[in-house]
Amino acid sequence: MGISKTIVLASIAMVSLSGQAHAAAFGLACKTTHLSDQSFGLGLQQGHTGSRAAVQVHDINCFDLGLLNAKQVMAQTGDATTCASDFARGYKNGMTLLDESTVSSCYTNGYQAGVAVLEAAAREGNTSLVSDRCVAEYCRGRSDAKRSQAGSPVSSEPQAACYQAGYSDLEEVTVTACEAEGQ
Repeated sequence: MGISKTIVLASIAMVSLSGQAHAAAFGLACKTTHLSDQSFGLGLQQGHTGSRAAVQVHDINCFDLGLLNAKQVMAQTGDATTCASDFARGYKNGMTLLDESTVSSCYTNGYQAGVAVLEAAAREGNTSLVSDRCVAEYCRGRSDAKRSQAGSPVSSEPQAACYQAGYSDLEEVTVTACEAEGQ
């Protein structure tokens, strides 16, 4: 059994934990790579809203764990309207990296989903979800990392997050956004 499957099975086994610990158990298995973490966030989005942004899922196991986590969180809150509202606010804030103190598990899931979409859309050059500037900063970060240059993100959010996503995203993936620039 591969390490990814072992981690996923261990994470599923930990799902039986109660209270706040269950959210950490779900996400823990998917923190091993940047793309796995994003896939988990995309699963959270689909689990809470029934749809997800048109970006690629790179780790189906982590996507499925995100779906499962969303369903458990919604079941535990007992108030679907408040959970949906908290998720939507968290998602919006995640897309701009405006973090509030953790309001609820639904908000936290929304924030993580928003960050996942922000980073994946920047990688894919999906300007229907992120700005042209975000895509350009992602490509600049990726280029700086490939040249082993010290990171120099801009100071404004979410562009700084787009830069950082590109800088840390050196896994072997197709980067649609930067192909035209030879990055």
